[in-house]
Amino acid sequence: MTAIVRVCTRQGFVIAADGRRRRTEDWKTFETISDSVQKIFDLQGSGRCLAYGLAGSVSVPDENGKVELDFATEAQSAVERLRNIEPAEFKSYVERFGRLLNGALRDMNARGGSRWPLVSNRGDGTVLNAYFVGYYFGVPSWAHLRLVQLEGKSTSVQLDSPLARPGRIELMGSHPMSDLLYEHKDRRFAQYIRPKPDRAEDLTLQEAIIVAENYIRACSEPLAAQIDPECAAIGGHVHSATITPRHGFRWVTGPVK
Repeated sequence: MTAIVRVCTRQGFVIAADGRRRRTEDWKTFETISDSVQKIFDLQGSGRCLAYGLAGSVSVPDENGKVELDFATEAQSAVERLRNIEPAEFKSYVERFGRLLNGALRDMNARGGSRWPLVSNRGDGTVLNAYFVGYYFGVPSWAHLRLVQLEGKSTSVQLDSPLARPGRIELMGSHPMSDLLYEHKDRRFAQYIRPKPDRAEDLTLQEAIIVAENYIRACSEPLAAQIDPECAAIGGHVHSATITPRHGFRWVTGPVK
């Protein structure tokens, strides 16, 4: 599990993620291999001022455990290949982005080196999640792109792109923890709970930064892993960024170099 938080405000967007990556052989035992993985990336180009976060099977190993496909690298390649392409709509751009990632996975499967299935059977078949926020030709935009495995060694691209409304918060992480923090105001996590404005749309950019980072830090607590064992996969270096019309993409806390 990865924790990625996206927040929309009138001033701009916030996106934040944890830095932990784990490896598993049987979907039951896990080994932490890094606590400083970069999961958030900027995406600049003609008419585009965006950021995206990656989660899921970002590094796909072959039968011998060697990385066969790195979606972080493939995503950067997709950015470059689409740099001079300007679909009129944000959704069309993200769909093209997804098709390039899916093509990289298809090419890997054609080589026959990957293990399959790529995700836990307890999940919904998602191989990769990509979360986008920012401005597309000045329009506030966000989207959730998924690569979902089908029968055999094939995947489809699925996309959800709702309206970006100020005050909207999208959490990827632990649902039990979000309930404790925001519904029940659990006092054991009081240091991570911030008072909300009377109207959600009045949430400021600075408040959104705190909300996003606090959620990830709360999920990283040892107590959180006792409440929801999935939280053991969340931790390490928290990195976050803002995307605004005036300043574009800016790190709040950058990744570890």
